[in-house]
Amino acid sequence: MRAVSANPQPLLPGVEHLQAVLDALFDAVITIDREFVITSFNRAAEELTGRPRSEAVGQHCFEVLRTDDCCTQDRCPLTVALQTGRELDTREVVIPVHGNGQTRVEIAFRPLRGPDGDILGGVETFRTVRAAAESPPTAEPPPGLTFLEAMERRAIEEVLQRTGWNRTVASRELGISRITLWRKMRRLGIRPMR
Repeated sequence: MRAVSANPQPLLPGVEHLQAVLDALFDAVITIDREFVITSFNRAAEELTGRPRSEAVGQHCFEVLRTDDCCTQDRCPLTVALQTGRELDTREVVIPVHGNGQTRVEIAFRPLRGPDGDILGGVETFRTVRAAAESPPTAEPPPGLTFLEAMERRAIEEVLQRTGWNRTVASRELGISRITLWRKMRRLGIRPMR
């Protein structure tokens, strides 16, 4: 049996490690300081908004996201999260996609706390809300999936739908081989409805 390290080291040093982790997430994630300035912007946020990280970081969140709630302090969810220190329920909003219209997203907000418990800023996660007509329905999942299997199924379906059910592109995005993807699809009951 292998010995477990008492002090595991990150795969990359400091900030690079954190950015690599954020970029590996399927959901768009941005962090914002107390002045509403964007301090990090992951790859999924770039894809969803159509804005490169280099343009978004350092800008106010309301300049990048520009939702209806952004410019009214009493409706801005991040303002409420920073004032109350509470995580807020997910809500749907419409954001502009840079140079490509707009899209409906679900956004969740959480305050970001320092080691002493003080609120340093906030974290926003968001994902596209797909209309039923936009993505083909999939077959019913097999009965008895565990919670983790159901989450894995959902993540794989999202990537397949986003890539137009191209298994080669989807497997590359998921970081697995095509055959592994095929096996997971079979085991989890993933197939588009005809």
